[in-house]
Amino acid sequence: TIDIPLEENKNVSKSILPPMPPNSDNRPKTFNDSIVIEPFYEADNMIANVDINYTRTSGPFAYFKLDVGGLSFALDGLNGRNKNINRSFNGVFATKFTNTVDINFDYRKLNSCTTFIEIRCKLTTAKFDEWQEITYQKLQTAYKSMLADYNAWLAQQNNNEGASGEEIKKTNPAFNRLIEQQELKRICIEMIMKPFCREQGKENNTEIDACKLYKIPQVNQTTEFTNYANQVKFFEQAIDWQIMSYLFYAYYWADKCDWASLMQSENDDMVFQAFLQSGMARVVVPIRQQFTEAFVYYLQTGDIWLGNDLVAGDINDLYLSIAEEMQTPTGIVEEEWETRVPTSLAIIQGKSAFLEEEGLPCCNHIENNSTTTNIFGTDATLQIINP
Repeated sequence: TIDIPLEENKNVSKSILPPMPPNSDNRPKTFNDSIVIEPFYEADNMIANVDINYTRTSGPFAYFKLDVGGLSFALDGLNGRNKNINRSFNGVFATKFTNTVDINFDYRKLNSCTTFIEIRCKLTTAKFDEWQEITYQKLQTAYKSMLADYNAWLAQQNNNEGASGEEIKKTNPAFNRLIEQQELKRICIEMIMKPFCREQGKENNTEIDACKLYKIPQVNQTTEFTNYANQVKFFEQAIDWQIMSYLFYAYYWADKCDWASLMQSENDDMVFQAFLQSGMARVVVPIRQQFTEAFVYYLQTGDIWLGNDLVAGDINDLYLSIAEEMQTPTGIVEEEWETRVPTSLAIIQGKSAFLEEEGLPCCNHIENNSTTTNIFGTDATLQIINP
């Protein structure tokens, strides 16, 4: 709770009626009064309004003088019968009064005097600094209390996440891409094999007793293993998995019973999080050119054809070397053409000599074309012009 600061400006005022003796009394009169300044304020300036009535037909002249905290206003040499004068005056105090401001009246031969004085005060700098300090301390105390509560809550959340094993794990994005591609590849191969009743994942080894301490797995080199190896080689090599393209579709394409669990999957990698939360995915992979006919044959018959004798160097065989399998396609340039585009580049000079080298644009004529540009060579050099 923050206290509202005191007002920056505050006015105090007072109406004063000095006692008026009979007009026949020619002696000078004096009357003193004061205005109280509120605590924590200091007088800054004042304004006074004076309304007097006097009569002087003989004897000394009538006069009136008012002093408010050192600021004076006087009317002297007044003469006449039953005269009225109304005046206003103001000023800024040289001294910043903080308790009271003294008011002094000096007058003679007045019938009446009505004075209204208003003093305009400002909040002291010390009081405002005190309010700022108290407010700052309250804010600091409240902030530290809230920060302590937040840190306690955060520690509790971290403990809960650690206990439940739901803490968001941070992994290398490149490693996440490998996981995505590997799982999508496995599912794609399964979908290609399933319609033809082909199995994915077989045990192709037998453990033999090497001694009493451990066993050594040994590959079963049978016809079934050979067929399975040919199947693996076909699906690994016929499709160029290295340039796979894929897109994840949201959780709502999965079983509705899985929606809640899919939505709760989290990861600091947004692409990998989309993979974890996906209900389906679209995958596009190209077939290697030399396997096109063999793959079409598989889709039509379900049989795998690997060419003649799989001898390296025979262009008619469906043989793919390891180097070719590991190579990432970079594309083939089928045609070249020349294009002219606008440029903001300028031909400049090297030091003080004219550039003889060709720059951009390199010439004023395009090769094999009669088109002429507006750029021509020149022998002009940069010069210093004296002002």
